[in-house]
This record gives sequence, C-alpha cells and structure tokens, in this order.
Amino acid sequence: MSLRYRVKGRLGEPSGSYPWNVKQGNLARQLAREARLPAAKAQDRVEELVHRIVTKLRQGRTVELPGLGKLVTGSRPRKKA
Repeated sequence: MSLRYRVKGRLGEPSGSYPWNVKQGNLARQLAREARLPAAKAQDRVEELVHRIVTKLRQGRTVELPGLGKLVTGSRPRKKA
C-alpha cells in the first residue's frame, strides 16, 4: 500500500503543499531496524498508525506529525483526460 498525502508548511515554509509517497513496507523495515523489533511487530505498529491517521482524516480532522507537518484533506481539481 502506498500513502499519498500533502504536508502543509513543511520545513518552516509558511505555505504550500508537497506531495509525498511513503510505502508501509519501507517504513516498517526502518522501524524494525531502528527500534530492534521483529519485522512482524513493526509491520503491525505501522498498520495501526496508518489506520489511526486515515480514520482521523476521514473524519475531516487534521493530523499533526511533529517535525514533519500537518496532514490535511482537501479537494483537488479534476484531471484532464
């Protein structure tokens, strides 16, 4: 699964949006390595985090990630065919 979100005000920028793609597997592997966790436990923790973030965003709430920025939902213009 790949997450796509927009981060507002990242790295001290007063405004703007930056699209990022983050893969859960890569995040879980890094967590396992840095926290010295079994891979399965790291994957479970990442999945729980993603679930909580998605739930809040679906409720229309903003999710703040200290040091990273805010995750917000919004509408985008339709793609032209």
